[in-house]
Amino acid sequence: MNLLGKIIKKVDVTVNVAIIALLDQYERNRCVASKVFAAVAKKGVNVVMIAQGHLRLNLAFVVKDVDCNTAVQALHDEFELAKIN
Repeated sequence: MNLLGKIIKKVDVTVNVAIIALLDQYERNRCVASKVFAAVAKKGVNVVMIAQGHLRLNLAFVVKDVDCNTAVQALHDEFELAKIN
């Protein structure tokens, strides 16, 4: 962005990435971040960026778009989400 002929902010755009977000309504598991990143790392998925809310109830991270399904499946397996009714 230019203001009076000077650049005041540079914006970099990354394409072909996916944001995966997790919510823990009750904060039952205080080690959720370590489990999340260990699970995706086991599948060879590289995490590009991480964001966590101040209450630790939400966690979001960015992966390459081609790794999104692998990462989501790793999380389903790690937290046994298929067993939840």
